[in-house]
Amino acid sequence: MLRLVPWVSGFACLVAAVAGNRTARAESCDPGRATIVLDRSSSMVSNSISGQTRWQIAKDAIQSVTGAYPDSVEFGLLMFPDSVGSFSPGTSIPDRDRCISGTVDQVEIPAATGNGALIATTNNANPPDWSCPPGSYCYGSSYTPLGETLSGLHNIADLQPSTKRKYVILVTDGRQDCDADGVTDTAGEKSAIAAGVTAVKALKDERDVRTFVVGFGAGSELDIKVMNNIAVNGGTAPESCRDNATTPCFFLATNADALVTALMVILEEVDEEICDGKDNDCDDLIDEGLDPIPCGNTYCPGTSRCLGAAGWSECDARDPVEESCSTPEDDDCDGAVNEGCGCDPNGPGLPCGTETGECKPGLLKCKPNGQYDDVCEGEIGPSTEICDGKDNDCDGQIDEAEIHPGDDYPTSPCSAGGTVTPPADDGGNAAGCACEVGGGRSSGAGLAGILLMLGLAFVVRRKR
Repeated sequence: MLRLVPWVSGFACLVAAVAGNRTARAESCDPGRATIVLDRSSSMVSNSISGQTRWQIAKDAIQSVTGAYPDSVEFGLLMFPDSVGSFSPGTSIPDRDRCISGTVDQVEIPAATGNGALIATTNNANPPDWSCPPGSYCYGSSYTPLGETLSGLHNIADLQPSTKRKYVILVTDGRQDCDADGVTDTAGEKSAIAAGVTAVKALKDERDVRTFVVGFGAGSELDIKVMNNIAVNGGTAPESCRDNATTPCFFLATNADALVTALMVILEEVDEEICDGKDNDCDDLIDEGLDPIPCGNTYCPGTSRCLGAAGWSECDARDPVEESCSTPEDDDCDGAVNEGCGCDPNGPGLPCGTETGECKPGLLKCKPNGQYDDVCEGEIGPSTEICDGKDNDCDGQIDEAEIHPGDDYPTSPCSAGGTVTPPADDGGNAAGCACEVGGGRSSGAGLAGILLMLGLAFVVRRKR
């Protein structure tokens, strides 16, 4: 996480305030490492800002910020182009005017704490010089081997794989240029800067080395897209930034105050306490100020907590799952509960069927997916109407079925001495019901007369 530094008028006040908060390095201190990669091409001395050369401004700014972190940041220094040998005027291709590939030879100062004074001395002793007198040992050139330098970073001992937090801070006022025309226009130059960007990405992906970019000077002198490309692939550009954008995704400093501000913002991150069970900012406190980090989303919130050497805990937010109609929760964490559910699986169900006649209602149970089942559970449905004084087919009519000769209805109320219920028609039969006796239809009265005559005959015979 990047902590921005509030700006105070006059960078000396800012640097002094930060330096005053630095404490002596504790035994458990594990400072971050910042390798400054400084452009030493001739344009740094041929261009001025408010009466000072860019080199002087950059040198003073670096001296100030490195002094503000004497014990909590390991500073190293690499300058490009590399130092070159002596030459004599009239030489067709002077050594000092060539692009020198980035190599370990360019490392002026290996990274260590307390390097501020040494870096200042080195910068003072090795300024860019494009008017080197005959026989002198000169530094820099009119070329800017930016791509070659970035490609050589993987060889530097300070950036080899380790658990150390490592950063590269590139400070440049120009663009890839190996033919001294100030433009990245040849196939070789374009290939060199492309390889450099690839190398920066490899440092981030394979060694967790992040590269900050500080463009110093007029924006028109910088290749904005290339600088963006380096910052994006170096892992330090804002998330919304694109490497081909025309708006800077890197630190653009056009004067001394802006340069110091950019460097201080970067170093606040290098010096930042992280969750690793170590004292990263060298204040004798471990993992201090690392509040739980919100995670999840608005509807399923959670936090991740610092566990020391184990790092940050897994987010304790509930993971979104498919919405279930069986729970009273927002299962898919979209802000709606049981959306798309037609019923509540935990509810009593939906009454179904009818209570007419012999029918009894049941319930449609709600399935877990929030849809009602197709079966009416517990229902007694209609059946074929029979002559039994009941509404079997549940249509509101009793025994309305027509009975044909030969049909057998043993439960018929139409029998001698029987009581016809429900209401009878004028023949003594249940409404709409006919009865079968001896293979033919008969009314209830006729059947009773026959039975009475048989009874009397039986009595007379007994008296004899």
